Amino acid sequence: MNVADRIRNSNIQVHNREAPVYDAAHPEIFGRFEQQRIAKDIDLIASLIATRSCVRVLDIGCGTGNLALKFLNRGYHVRAVDISSQMIEVLRSKVDLTALHRIEFIVSDAADIMTDTRTYGTWDVIAFSSVLHHLPDYQTVLSFCLRQLRPGGILYVCHEPLPGSTEEKRFGLSLVIRMLDRADNIYIYARKLFVYLVQSLRNRKLFSRIDYSWSDYHAKIGINADEVIRQLESEGAKTLLYETYRSHFASVLTWLDWFLGLPQHSQFRFIMQRHPDDASRSAG
Repeated sequence: MNVADRIRNSNIQVHNREAPVYDAAHPEIFGRFEQQRIAKDIDLIASLIATRSCVRVLDIGCGTGNLALKFLNRGYHVRAVDISSQMIEVLRSKVDLTALHRIEFIVSDAADIMTDTRTYGTWDVIAFSSVLHHLPDYQTVLSFCLRQLRPGGILYVCHEPLPGSTEEKRFGLSLVIRMLDRADNIYIYARKLFVYLVQSLRNRKLFSRIDYSWSDYHAKIGINADEVIRQLESEGAKTLLYETYRSHFASVLTWLDWFLGLPQHSQFRFIMQRHPDDASRSAG
């Protein structure tokens, strides 16, 4: 089995197991600060496509619906794609019956969806939330996004890990950062222990520890966002928003980090737009 196949298979196994507890086990995504950022981003995206009718959104790695449900609530039509069938089932259970006709559920690999020539130039928005670091080759997938988008369409990426900082810091500042990170690690360990215990009692079966080493393949190294953006800009995209920030599992630590204005950001997000006059790329 090659590396790419091992990453894909691990993602299927990990996310099928994690699906029932995903929302509770990931407060860094579903916490107040991250959700406020996403809400503001979607407001911006909505303003950019306000003149379009029957907006079509492709949510890659939709998970339990962090983005898909928000776009659905805007009245958009959503294709929700995930490699995990169990994640799709959790999302399906959250969708209001009155909105079911506007959402399509697809169990598939991201690369297969993005390289489908039949859908070139058909999407108004393509979105990724905490997905790129799970993909064997996220750069190629992102490049194909521009083919899949309609001219003027929007590419949205949020909550992705940056490479670790190598900057020299004052001793006091470095100590504060280490203390916050240590407290955050203790918090998430305790939280996941509680979540897994509850799930074990509910199912009357021990919920064993999940190994993320292959599924989160790029998480430890991080993603060079500047390099990704330069690549997409060279292929005809325009950057509308790019922000790095520090993210914690515990909301109170995220607030404290923001209040202190600490450096060494850990996450990034961006919004990019395919050039409105670029009709050649979708033709292949």
